[in-house]
Amino acid sequence: MVSAGLAAGLPSLKRHAAVGAATVWQISAGTLLGYALFAVLGVCVGALVRNQIAAILGGLLWTLVIEALLLAFLPAVGKWLPGGALHATLQATAFNGGALLSAWAGTAVLLTYVVVFAVLATGTTLRRDVT
Repeated sequence: MVSAGLAAGLPSLKRHAAVGAATVWQISAGTLLGYALFAVLGVCVGALVRNQIAAILGGLLWTLVIEALLLAFLPAVGKWLPGGALHATLQATAFNGGALLSAWAGTAVLLTYVVVFAVLATGTTLRRDVT
């Protein structure tokens, strides 16, 4: 809520290019959708990995280091990974002038990752002893 207030108020302090309301709503919707899909993906990875610390550290290492390096140095590969798909969904600018997927394609790729990991997590969780 604070970020929405800052985003609404701070641009009026400086001159900038006009941003249409449709663009603002499109980016806001992409942000909500992308982060919701990434949250579900995190839950699925957490269900797959039995050790909580390993799941958290592995997810952070993958997202913040490995995937960021792949996206920066091998953009043709990195744009198909979950982080690259999230950048496309958020309509972010690619690093080093590389090309990302379109917003719709990025959302579809991210949704595919979510479905695959959800199926894997469901299959393994149902076979585990939960006690």
